[in-house]
Amino acid sequence: MNKPIWLGEQIYFNGEIRHSEEYDRPVFTLKVRWVGCSYIDEEISMDLVPAVSKHGWWPSNTDFNAIDMMTDEIRSEGCLLLLQNPYHLSGTVMRISCYAADICLMKSLPQYYRESYRLCKLLRHKDIMPLIDPDANHDHFPLFAAGDCVTSYMLKNSLFHVLRQSKTDGLMVEPDYQSTNNAIVNISVRLLQILDCSLLQRKLPVYFLPNREDIFRFEFLEKSDSNKADTLIAFHCARRRAFVKIMLYMLRH
Repeated sequence: MNKPIWLGEQIYFNGEIRHSEEYDRPVFTLKVRWVGCSYIDEEISMDLVPAVSKHGWWPSNTDFNAIDMMTDEIRSEGCLLLLQNPYHLSGTVMRISCYAADICLMKSLPQYYRESYRLCKLLRHKDIMPLIDPDANHDHFPLFAAGDCVTSYMLKNSLFHVLRQSKTDGLMVEPDYQSTNNAIVNISVRLLQILDCSLLQRKLPVYFLPNREDIFRFEFLEKSDSNKADTLIAFHCARRRAFVKIMLYMLRH
C-alpha cells in the first residue's frame, strides 16, 4: 500500500457506509473516492468484516503437504474465523477465511504476477466490460455486471493455481524489462483459462483448503435440494463464463 497516497488529499470518504443485504454475512462496505490525474473520481470499495484471528490456526484436516506453495510464514498466519449468521445454516455461527494466508502469499509473488491479477480485475470494470445476460431468452433476470459475477476471490485463487502449475513446469522465469508486459498478459490469459475450465467443471477449490471449500458451491450450501443447488450453480457459472470469454478475447486481440 502506498501510504502517502492514502494520507494525501486525493482520497476522501464521503461518510457513506452500506450494510450488506446478504443478511447471512455481517459485512459493512465503506466506499472512498480517488480523485487525481490518473484516477478521476474512481470509487474504491472496502468490506469491513468482524473476524476472529488466532495466528497459526488451521482446520484440523488441512493437508499441508498438498499445498505446494505453503511456507512457514504463511502457515504461521493461519486462517480467520468470520462471523456467520445461522439464518441459512442452522447452528453455524462462523466460517473459515484464508484471507491472511492469501495476502501473505500474494505479497511474496513476483511483481509481474501481481500485475496480471490487477489486469484481470481491471478488465471487469464497468467502463470496460458491458452488461450482459447470457440467456436472455429463458430467464427474466436483469443485465449482469462483470464485477458482481467474476469476483476478486475467484481471480486470486485462479492466480494461485497458475503459480502452482508454473512452479511445477519450471516456468517461473523473471522476464526482462522489454518482455514484462507480454509476460503479464500471458499470465492473465492463463489465469482466465484456468477460471474458464473451473467454470466449465463448476468447481473452483479454495487454494489453501482444496478438500474443504469450493468457491462456486459455498453460497448454496444452505440449499437442502441438491438438484436446485446444482441448477443455480450451473446458471451462475454460465454467466461468469460469458464474461471470462470476453476478457480472454480482449487480451488476445
